[in-house]
Amino acid sequence: MTKLTNREYDILKILWTSEDALTASGISEQGDGISINTVQATLKKLLKRDLIHVDQIVYSGTVLSRAYWPSVSQEDFELKRYVNNMKRPMCFHHKLYI
Repeated sequence: MTKLTNREYDILKILWTSEDALTASGISEQGDGISINTVQATLKKLLKRDLIHVDQIVYSGTVLSRAYWPSVSQEDFELKRYVNNMKRPMCFHHKLYI
């Protein structure tokens, strides 16, 4: 698992807390000042990494839009992230003072 950017994680958190699949505009409205362009670019990255999927096609006004849903639960994601962090070798640098 590669590290997520803060923006990717923010969008995943929005999707995890939602009861329904959200469109890009819905995510943008719920995000703290996240522009629709940023949301769309980030969704594309999350789709490539299989962290989200298109759940349904819905009308957003008069336009058909994709509604996104997380492919992994927040609990499973955090557990996998924790396990991956534990696999990293620990390096301790210390000095001996005599």
